[in-house]
Amino acid sequence: MQPTKPESSRRTIWYREPAETWVEALPVGNGRIGAMVFGDPTDERIQVNEETLWAGSETDRINPDARENLETARELLLDGEHEKAEPIVEEHLVGDPMRIRPYQSLADLHVRHAGEPVDESRRALDLTTGIARTEYERDGALTVREQFVSTADDVLVVRVSGDEPVSTTISMTRQQDARSGCRGENELVLRGQVIDLPDEEAGEGGRGVGFEAVVRVLDADSVTADGDRLRVEDSDEFTLLLAAETTYDGRDPTDACRDALDVASEYSYDDLRERHVREHRQLFDRVSIDLGESDPRPTDERLEAVERDGLDPDLAALYFQYGRYLLLTSSHDCRLPANLQGIWNGEMEPEWESDFHLNINLQMNYWPAQVCNLSECVDPLVSYLDDLRPSGRRTAREHYGCDGFVVHHATDAWGTTTPVWNGAVWPMGAAWLCRLLWDHYEFTGDEAFLEEQAYPIMRESAVFLLDYLVENDDGSLVTVPSNSPENRFVTPSGYESLYCVSPTLDVQLLRDLFEHCLEAMDADAVPESDDELRAELSDALDRLPPLQTGRHGQLREWLHEYEEADPGHRHISHLYGFYPSDQLTIRRTPELADAVRTSLERRLEHGSGNTGWSRAWFVSQYARLEEGTAAHEHLEELLGTYTTANLFGIHPDFETGEPIFQIDGNFGGTAGIAEMLLQSHEGELTILPALPEEWSSGTVEGLRARGGFEVDVRWDDGVPEYVHVRSEDGGTCRVRTGEGAELERVETVAGEIVSFDQDADHVVAFETAPEGEYRLQYR
Repeated sequence: MQPTKPESSRRTIWYREPAETWVEALPVGNGRIGAMVFGDPTDERIQVNEETLWAGSETDRINPDARENLETARELLLDGEHEKAEPIVEEHLVGDPMRIRPYQSLADLHVRHAGEPVDESRRALDLTTGIARTEYERDGALTVREQFVSTADDVLVVRVSGDEPVSTTISMTRQQDARSGCRGENELVLRGQVIDLPDEEAGEGGRGVGFEAVVRVLDADSVTADGDRLRVEDSDEFTLLLAAETTYDGRDPTDACRDALDVASEYSYDDLRERHVREHRQLFDRVSIDLGESDPRPTDERLEAVERDGLDPDLAALYFQYGRYLLLTSSHDCRLPANLQGIWNGEMEPEWESDFHLNINLQMNYWPAQVCNLSECVDPLVSYLDDLRPSGRRTAREHYGCDGFVVHHATDAWGTTTPVWNGAVWPMGAAWLCRLLWDHYEFTGDEAFLEEQAYPIMRESAVFLLDYLVENDDGSLVTVPSNSPENRFVTPSGYESLYCVSPTLDVQLLRDLFEHCLEAMDADAVPESDDELRAELSDALDRLPPLQTGRHGQLREWLHEYEEADPGHRHISHLYGFYPSDQLTIRRTPELADAVRTSLERRLEHGSGNTGWSRAWFVSQYARLEEGTAAHEHLEELLGTYTTANLFGIHPDFETGEPIFQIDGNFGGTAGIAEMLLQSHEGELTILPALPEEWSSGTVEGLRARGGFEVDVRWDDGVPEYVHVRSEDGGTCRVRTGEGAELERVETVAGEIVSFDQDADHVVAFETAPEGEYRLQYR
């Protein structure tokens, strides 16, 4: 048996040593089940998650004091009495209990091989197949383990094979609330129930979801039960299948695991592998990217070299595809969207509960979905947002006396919509998520999605906000109380306040939501009975406060000119209108785009970008400014400082400096790379808008653009050689390629010449047919 190369060596993460810590292990998943593979040759740990294994339960968090204190808090904030208002907001408007409970690890699967120490080993994750592989040699004999979570058969598969027989012990453990034991001669069962202890902030506690994980051994020459473990004796190959389920939505875990294992057991390992790879590649292979020559070194060595030698282009391409891989394996064909850690969490009490943060993090998780040709991965988010509506209606009604539905800045698997955590009274979470619904429509042109799914959610969020808005003394409509997420300002009296009147982010979110609702009405996606709502939305848009610049030339973050308590704050919420929104652009609103640039510079001067997700947002902001050098510098900083050995993004613990995994850094970084190569937010496809010198030649294929277009680009010396456009719905295609790109012709794939118009600004316009394909050839 010889060591084999991965099926796609340039899209493989690999290492010479096993992982020592959880943030060095390699992630596999299928959207519902996730696993972290440590790659130890003889003492393997595979940490397993199931997406619905959350502590807690549906909890009534309505604060009965909220409505009667709302007007008092509003009046104080409108009068500038922040110091008096803030205690009222924190005490009476926050949900009770005020903390949610966490997403938890399911189990650790241990696979231990007997024998002497190994001579050498290697572990790898092939992104193209979704298979993690560990191989080691002992006395010239090679042993290989392959691990994947089947997207076709919904089980974790572990295959052990080698030149010589090995003896193996298999066990499962969990830190709490579970026990394991054998069932028959070839099955190992871990079963338990979450027990929530009473907590002053999280509530009374009690029994939570039940759960089960079952391992079945197949193809072994000899397997026996031994207490709480299985022993495989002298087998040169065997397969482990692991099924997992919880009682989250009423399923019986025992029946579900048995059914999954029975179906998967009907297939040979080769068939299981082939079925999984085929399903995985149908989505993953949609996009390819080449930014430079491959580097043969292990991934950790390449990452360590970034600070010393700069970011090598092929590592940037690998990181881009890794982000797509993580989205595909944590948010596809599953019940819940990707949380703060996707689906990969090894703890019982993770930081920030590994929850759904709605003031940037959950939204950033889905920034790459459309442009990176993974629109199906948004489906769990759409379903989840829809499921929040009943709870959100009650919170809107009982906390605020409003119609519609509201979601605040953090939520969980149980549909919490009340404000939770301190600083949580920010009623814009649903509005921001609605931007992702509109993006899905703009990229796909799916009228049925707009009519049946997106617009009803957008409409109900808009109805709440129309009710929530109050008239300011100048006649404008404002949100109050609210905050610019997690950022404080200094009032004229010297008080550091969080809560305010209509921060810039709120104004931008309101404008996006109201305008998109009106556009949906124009697209015939709504009934005529919404004419009254149309008038209300139009009136409210006219009365929103204008965006303003501050004394430093920056885009003002708050309605009034306040001093910043932390000028280098990690959030840049007030720049939402520039990215991911398109309210501000360098060509349509150049003065405000300059204010965006000044805001970025001021934040950076004072230390902003000090988390993975925050630094990733800078990449996309500079890409929208079409400043490729700056965008690349921030991408380099993201990988060099805020990325672990397994390419996970991190949020450093601000007290200890220890790396805390947050997956939004990966997704934001991937979206940023796509934004450097293709933009489509101004009614045109902008080709290579922020190309850095380091990527002077390359190709990218399969990126998606608004308007239902799919785009391939090949370029050399920073200038496109050709652009290939596939038009899903037909219509006019406008393409901007910039100076230095002289268009020679436009033709169909069949070679038919297509007429085009080109203006002085290097924008080409030509008509397309549905499902038509076109080549733009440059001199």
